[in-house]
Amino acid sequence: MRRMGRGRGKGGGRRKGPRRPFGRGPRLPKRGHAQSRPLNPRLQKELRRANHLMSKGEHINAASIFLSLAARAQDRGILQPAGMLFLQAAYSYILAGDIESGLKHSYQGLEIIESEERWPALNREGQRLSAAMQEAGYQNEADDLHAWLSERLDVQSLHSPDKPDQSSHVALPEKCPYCGASMSLEQLNAGGTKAAECHYCASVVLPTQID
Repeated sequence: MRRMGRGRGKGGGRRKGPRRPFGRGPRLPKRGHAQSRPLNPRLQKELRRANHLMSKGEHINAASIFLSLAARAQDRGILQPAGMLFLQAAYSYILAGDIESGLKHSYQGLEIIESEERWPALNREGQRLSAAMQEAGYQNEADDLHAWLSERLDVQSLHSPDKPDQSSHVALPEKCPYCGASMSLEQLNAGGTKAAECHYCASVVLPTQID
């Protein structure tokens, strides 16, 4: 009788090892190379709900959704939307008066952006959060964040990409049509395209034509 080969199970096939209980771990990009791909439609729907809650002043409920989405994006190694989603959760907590959670997720999101070496975005978002803290009456926390931000940007040569040609023949919507985030679109500076990418869901949005 022919003996079954080593390491083979029934039917002669190779015996499979135990599966990982939660699948593969997050795939982290090399420093300076952000992984960016759009959130799937189900997650975009959750993001639209969070943005709607923000517009109604339900900041804590919005923050919990932003935070959940950020954690799931980070677990999948999709760091570009993840960092911005952590920052949006932080902004929501600040507006709700929960400065402890606001600070925690502010630094969490900013450190992700720093790891991607997206210096203009780091400067822009850090200044936005610092201003929100000042407006909410958290001056000491705003000063600390400003010092943290300056320390990191001072050692970098902040080269903002050239602004794309803002032709009068095209216009970007004020809200992302996929996730509903306001003023979240930034034109892509590649190959002369006039398309834009949403900071929060990473969807690519085409401009509308103006006659």
